[in-house]
Order: sequence, then structure tokens, then C-alpha cells
Amino acid sequence: MSNAQPLLRVADLTKLYRTRDATVVAFEHISFEVRQGEIVCLLGPSGCGKSSLLATIAGLQSADAGEVLLNGNPLREPHPDVAVVFQDPCLLPWRNVWSNVALGLQLRHEQLPSAVLRRRVQSVLCAVGLEAFARHYPHQLSGGMAQRVALARALVRNPALLLLDEPFAALDAHTRHYLQCTLLQLVHGQNTTCLLVTHDIDEALFLADRVLLMSASPGRIEQQWHIPVPHPRQYRDPQMIHLHATVLEHLAKHSTIREEAKEVADWVI
Repeated sequence: MSNAQPLLRVADLTKLYRTRDATVVAFEHISFEVRQGEIVCLLGPSGCGKSSLLATIAGLQSADAGEVLLNGNPLREPHPDVAVVFQDPCLLPWRNVWSNVALGLQLRHEQLPSAVLRRRVQSVLCAVGLEAFARHYPHQLSGGMAQRVALARALVRNPALLLLDEPFAALDAHTRHYLQCTLLQLVHGQNTTCLLVTHDIDEALFLADRVLLMSASPGRIEQQWHIPVPHPRQYRDPQMIHLHATVLEHLAKHSTIREEAKEVADWVI
């Protein structure tokens, strides 16, 4: 991993939501860096501000204080070098798979030659295993297939930074694991930098080079761990089990949602 300036720098970032009667702090004083090719997971309980933080980093909403820098330049609005994948695939129902993926390139500022566009779309469809479904429409796809289309639409742009907001949370365990492995293969192949939001400890430890733990009320970064286990990782690896227990202990300490601690018995047994 390069020792050059970080690809992404988040500096003292704060976001408030104001209503007529109250001001709610979504998160405050968030600072961290992500380097080129690194996969970082933002882990925390529901309601701690993870998704709001990701949306602010993506330029989809403004911050109330602090700044976001991409390659040293302020990032205040959606950027062509930044792609976002949400929990909902957000596919356009009137477009087939090929056209939904191509949309990721058609929305860029520059117009690509049609031959280049076709080659890029075909390549990424093959990478996610959907080349045989290029002419299918969203209503003909399973949830896992639809999420693969959303991932392909983001990666077809060769983004410098990929932001993912719990993209696999609604999927069954087998499909989720398959897509986690697919994501690792693709981002390592493209040397893409990733920031992933999740509330799933297993997912964070399986994917991330580094895990940042957010606490709730208000959202802050409370702890971070570098994950020393090389890929491919196994959940039952003793190091992974130890890391899981350590993260869970801190999550229970900082979380307002204590029920998450109940999973430890089933996980370790």
C-alpha cells in the first residue's frame, strides 16, 4: 500500500438534521483517511449515522462542519471518480441489464466511443457472471442478480473510490457470501479503494483491511482495527474468532442497541 497522500481524507466532519422543534446530530467530529487500494469498513449499530456519513462523503448532502478531500481536492458534490452502491439496487425497470450497466458510463461528463462503451460493459458483465442475462429486465432477476447489476454499474466506471451502503444486507447468507467474494475479486483486480458501511461484524472482518467502529448518539469513531488476516479469509480462523469477540465487546460497550451482543454465542459455537 502506498505511503503517498491518502486517496480519501475526512476531516472533523459533522452533520446536523434540523426540524422546527429540534436539532439532531447525525455524526460529529469524524476524521479518518483511506489509502489507495484499501478496503475500509464503517461498522456500527443501526442509527449511529453510518449511512448519513457515507452520503455526505459522496457529496449527496452537505456537511455542517469539516471537509472531505479526494486526492487532496475538496469533495462537496457527486464526482465522476466516486461510485456509490446502495442496499436497494436502484435499477431502472424499463432498461435491461446491459442498459442499466451502461448507464454508469453514459452519465459521465465525457462521451465514450460506442465500441469502448460496449467493450467495458461486456467486460464487467462477464466479471459479475451476468453476460448471459444482458437482455433481461430487472423484474426477471433475483435479488442477488440485481445487486450484481448495481455493482457492475458502479465498477464499469473504474472509479477511484467505491462507496457501498450495506449492499448485501437484504440477501440470504449464501448469496451474500458469494457477492462478498465477487466484490473482493473485482476491487482487488481494479485496485479500487472501498469504503463500506455495514452493521455486520462478520462482513466487516471478511472484507476489510481496516474496521472503524462508530458509536451512536451522536455518531463518532470510537475504535479502529487493522485486520492482519490475509485473503482468502475463513470465519473459523482463530484470529478471526478473536477479532470478532473483540469487536463485539466494543460494539456492545458503545452501542445503544444491546441486542447485537446476543449473536456471540451462536457465532462462536
